[in-house]
Amino acid sequence: MRFKVKNLNLKHTLECGQTFRWQKVGDDYVTVWNGKLVRVRQEGDYLVTNLSKEVLAYLLRLDDDLAEIYRKISKDKIIKQAVEKYKGLRIAREDPFQCVIFYICSANTNIPNIKKQVLKLSERFGKKINGFYAFPTAEKLAGASISDLRKCSTGFKAKYIKKTSQLIATKKFDIDKIKKMNYHDAKEYLIQLPGVGNKIADCVLLFAYDRLEAFPVDVWIKRIMQKYYFKNKKTSNEKIVKFAQDYFNGYAGYAQEYLFYWAKNS
Repeated sequence: MRFKVKNLNLKHTLECGQTFRWQKVGDDYVTVWNGKLVRVRQEGDYLVTNLSKEVLAYLLRLDDDLAEIYRKISKDKIIKQAVEKYKGLRIAREDPFQCVIFYICSANTNIPNIKKQVLKLSERFGKKINGFYAFPTAEKLAGASISDLRKCSTGFKAKYIKKTSQLIATKKFDIDKIKKMNYHDAKEYLIQLPGVGNKIADCVLLFAYDRLEAFPVDVWIKRIMQKYYFKNKKTSNEKIVKFAQDYFNGYAGYAQEYLFYWAKNS
C-alpha cells in the first residue's frame, strides 16, 4: 500500500530515541505489531507499507495536527530551533505492557543498550514471525526465571521485569484502567509497579496512553531545561515537569521529544 502523508519525517520519528522495537532493514523500518510483521518506508511525501492506512495512522499518530502543535509549543528560540531542525517528528504509539517493560529496561543505560535488551527479550521469549520476533507477553515474562532474564543483558532490572510482568499477567495491576484515569492518578498508579518511578511513568503515559501533557525528565532534558529555562539553576524534576506542562500548552510531551533529540545531536 502507498499513501500520501503530511508533516511526517519517518526517520526522525523512529530514530529519535522514543521507541526501541523498530529496526532499520534496508530502506524499510520493520517491527511486529499485534502478531503481524510490519514494514514501512518513506518516499518523499508517501509511505509504502504492508499495513492499512488506519493502523499506520494509529501507530505514528498521523492524525495529530503538527502545525497546531508547533504553534502551541514554539514559544522561544530554543524550542523553535529544535522544531525547525527535526520537523516531522511525531510521537509513536506503543503497546502499554511493552512500553512499561521497555522503559524499565531504560534505567541507567543508553539507547543502544535498551534496544539490545529488548531484542534479546524478544528473541528468547517472543514468537518468531517471518524472521523477526514479537515482544513476549506478560505471561511469558512472568514465568521466566531471573537468571534467564539476566541473560538478556537486563542486569538488576530482571527482578523488576519479572515482578511487574507477574502483577500485570495476574491482573493484580490493571493496566487497562489507566486509560480512564486523569494524568495525576494514572502516574501515581503506575509508580506502584516495581522499577517504575516518575520518569518511567511519564514515558509510559506519553507513549502508550496518549497523555501529551506528560514530560519525562532524564539527564538530557534536565540539563537543557536548567540551562535554557532556569538560568543554570539547580531545579527539581518536579518543578521542571510543572513548568513544562504550563509553558507548552498541553503538548509538553511533544516539546520534550524535540528538545531531547536536539540536545542529543547538538
